[in-house]
Amino acid sequence: MRIHLPNSAFLGNINHFLAGFDPTEPDRLDITAHPRWIWVHPAVLAIIAAVGKSVDPQNITCEKIVARSGHYLERMGLFNFLGIDSGMKVEEHEPAGRFIPLTQIRTSDNMTHRIETLFFVLPRFV
Repeated sequence: MRIHLPNSAFLGNINHFLAGFDPTEPDRLDITAHPRWIWVHPAVLAIIAAVGKSVDPQNITCEKIVARSGHYLERMGLFNFLGIDSGMKVEEHEPAGRFIPLTQIRTSDNMTHRIETLFFVLPRFV
């Protein structure tokens, strides 16, 4: 499979992102990215994570992210979620109240915890 991270992929133009997805060779994933800027909606990030979760981390390649905004992918936990090293060094701060990093929900307790966490994030957007 092949996924390209464009300079912009949000809900209003997600069709371009989806059209660029190549599902052939489902046992491997190659990730490429726009060289100058990357802005992806959290739903796009979740799609990439879901697609990549079915691939053995040894079969995932990601070109070096050089875009200034590429640290967002690291901070949101994409590379950790996929089990690959981004090569980026990001100083992490407590995300409480700002965002929720990628998380795989496996149990009802996981779901309960995520819903509780949302209460700290959502008031900023209401």
